[in-house]
Amino acid sequence: MKRYIFVMFIATLTSLNATVIDFNGLAGTAVPGNTSVNNSAASNYSYTEFYQSSAIVSGFEFYSAGYKYLINSNYGNYNSRADNGTDFLMMHSSADTTMIKSGNEAFDLTSLDITDWIQGANSTLLITGELVAGGTVVESVELESGVEFTNYVLNWSGLASVNFHGEWQSRYIAYDNLVVNENSATTGTSSATPEPSFYSLLMIGFLGLAFCRQKQQRALNR
Repeated sequence: MKRYIFVMFIATLTSLNATVIDFNGLAGTAVPGNTSVNNSAASNYSYTEFYQSSAIVSGFEFYSAGYKYLINSNYGNYNSRADNGTDFLMMHSSADTTMIKSGNEAFDLTSLDITDWIQGANSTLLITGELVAGGTVVESVELESGVEFTNYVLNWSGLASVNFHGEWQSRYIAYDNLVVNENSATTGTSSATPEPSFYSLLMIGFLGLAFCRQKQQRALNR
């Protein structure tokens, strides 16, 4: 039992660096980088607009030469538009969007929720991660339009930046719940490679088991 608690305690410590960027409470507020803030009491919707500027949220910058919006779930009140009940980031696909950590620090991107916001033909989103160590990792995502957000797991680490490229040039792609690690290793890995934290956890776990075993052996020899 003690060994189990020890290993679980270490596992919890290794996950403390994870951050979820959920954009909640930001729609209709003066988020750094905004070009306008809009609130409609009559229609009960809010959004913050960015044009050719970076939306700065939770220590990350989302830059696009086109339009971006921090928007709340009430906007439009159309059944044909995706809605997860919270604020989210929506970006127009006419221009690529790039995500970086403020200060150009390395980071990990574990997963995120995405949807094609307006109902219509399905579209493709190309996600490309640039690694600090050189090279790239790429994921092509087929988006079903006008439905609820879908969670996509990437497990990318050691990233310098992430680029989002929409195949269709007149779509609105919505993003939410980006799970990031702000204290990434500087060497990049993809989902096929265990992250360094896994090896650290495994090593510490073995050391903890060896310590408990040695303590039990000493007790038996008394």
